[in-house]
Amino acid sequence: MMTKYRIVKRNNNEIYCYFAQKKVLWWWVDLPQCSYSGWKDRPPCETPSHSQELVESYIECMIFKNKDEVVVKVYE
Repeated sequence: MMTKYRIVKRNNNEIYCYFAQKKVLWWWVDLPQCSYSGWKDRPPCETPSHSQELVESYIECMIFKNKDEVVVKVYE
């Protein structure tokens, strides 16, 4: 199953902020607040942000970064 991401825009006192979210089962969950000045060859990215481009870059970082992950063991 493919991981799905999205960007939502929220209005907080007339100031818009963009948030990256990940779909977990049937719910959309905000990704943890994070800011990167750049990761390897990736451009700067962050979530949440006032810039949609920085959040898009954050999601691309997450997808790129997670490709090399291997699940070793899962605890329930």
